[in-house]
Amino acid sequence: MARQKIKPLHAWETAQLEKGPEKGYIRLSQSLLQHPAFKALSQGERMVYITMVAACAGSNQFSIPRASYEEKFGIPHNNFWRAVKKLEQAGFIQVKQSGKNTRTPNVYQFVDTWKKAARPP
Repeated sequence: MARQKIKPLHAWETAQLEKGPEKGYIRLSQSLLQHPAFKALSQGERMVYITMVAACAGSNQFSIPRASYEEKFGIPHNNFWRAVKKLEQAGFIQVKQSGKNTRTPNVYQFVDTWKKAARPP
């Protein structure tokens, strides 16, 4: 099967001034954005989740260093950690490996328990 030709992003989808391929982009479905469990998150928690989707680069497990979320995305450290706790409680992510003792970034994994919790029995 032939690979599809890359479609350039529209002007409202990118901050680039010149035409050309974007270095990275994320995919978010309408069903995720409209789901009651996702809408129950605060704006900051949603932004942290979107930042994590950008950091994972299509992988289920990922790490996001402090410099990445603070400098690239402008999320303060305390806000990030509050949001991580809420996202973990809500069933969107789980901490796979803590880097607290080794002073390395945590390894996170996306989980879908938020979908199962929202379904009626």
